[in-house]
Amino acid sequence: MTPTLRGRQSALVAAAKRIVVATLVVGVLGGCVSAWPPDFESPNPPDQTAAIIAAVNRYRPFEATDADSEWTPPWTSEPFRDDVAWLVVLLQSDDPGVRFLAIEALDRLVGERHGFEASSPWSDRAVAVAEWARFLHERGYVGASPLPPAGLLPPAPEAGDA
Repeated sequence: MTPTLRGRQSALVAAAKRIVVATLVVGVLGGCVSAWPPDFESPNPPDQTAAIIAAVNRYRPFEATDADSEWTPPWTSEPFRDDVAWLVVLLQSDDPGVRFLAIEALDRLVGERHGFEASSPWSDRAVAVAEWARFLHERGYVGASPLPPAGLLPPAPEAGDA
C-alpha cells in the first residue's frame, strides 16, 4: 500500500469514527431529555427516576453519613407522606429500574421494605404494595396519589398464616 493511500484510508477511518461518536452522543443525549422539575406522575422512567432522587435528597440526602442512623421520618409533614405514597405507587412500575430505585428510596426514608423485591413476580410485588398501602393508611395518609383506599386492600395475614 502506498503512503498516499494509507493516509487517505486513515483519514476515512478517522472521519467514520467521528461520525459514529457524534451519532452516539446525539442519540444518548436525545434520550436523556426529561421534564424539569422531576415528576412522579410522568410516564417516562427517566423523569420518575429524577423524582425519586429528588425526594430522597429533600429529606435524607445520600451524602449523609451513617451518623444520622437515628433519623426519624417526618410523618407529620404532608409533603413527606405524599412523596412516600408516590414512591409506593412507583413500586408498581413496569420499569424494573424505577421499582428498584423506589424501594431503595423507601428503605432509606422509612426504614421498611415490607417484603418488596423489585425483581419478584408481579403477584409477590402486589402483596408487598398492598402492605405498603396499609402501612401508609395506618399512619393517617389520605393524600392524592393513586393508592387504593384502605377498604379495598386485601386483609392483613393472620399471625399464623405464612
